Amino acid sequence: MTKGEEEQAFFHELGLAICNWNFVESGIYEIMTAVSEPQDHAAIGFGFFAIDNFRAKLLFADEFLKRKLSDSSRRNEWDGFVTRLRKTVARRNRLAHDRVFIYVLGSPGRRFALEEWPNGKPRKNASWPAKKPRDGALCLRDVVSCKRDFYYLSLELKNFRATLLGRKIPHPEVHGRAESPPTIRAITRQMHEALGHPQKPSRPKS
Repeated sequence: MTKGEEEQAFFHELGLAICNWNFVESGIYEIMTAVSEPQDHAAIGFGFFAIDNFRAKLLFADEFLKRKLSDSSRRNEWDGFVTRLRKTVARRNRLAHDRVFIYVLGSPGRRFALEEWPNGKPRKNASWPAKKPRDGALCLRDVVSCKRDFYYLSLELKNFRATLLGRKIPHPEVHGRAESPPTIRAITRQMHEALGHPQKPSRPKS
């Protein structure tokens, strides 16, 4: 993967990850509408989406659904979603608020990294230019992992909504949440395919 390819892939995957988080938030809203009257949907949506902070959004939805599901066997399932969402939002916040650092001498897949903003403390064993991201940085494969986790979580929320409505779940097999993200080579191939110019397979060595 060249630096140019990595730059395209990094920001492409970052955008997709943030979009997938939007599907998560929409899924929460749809769950609230599943247990409320149609005439109340607009007011619920106005209240939910008017809140900027996600933790406050989740508190709004949780209090609403605790009342609506108080006599339902689905209450524990919703509580499980709340626990997962509280943990998952930390990664979403990093995608949205961390600073992008570029390591021109870094290895493929680790030239672009999301890191916390500098806190004024000197970096240990620092060299210039730095050759690798700081500990805890989110690089290309980490961003892809976030994108996939958000996507599968949104599908699970859709399934939960369907069960509340007494319908068949739309995604009977939700896979991938625990799988490792694709390799750098696979990400490069997927990027070229998405751009409409798939790479030719390499010739076997004679």
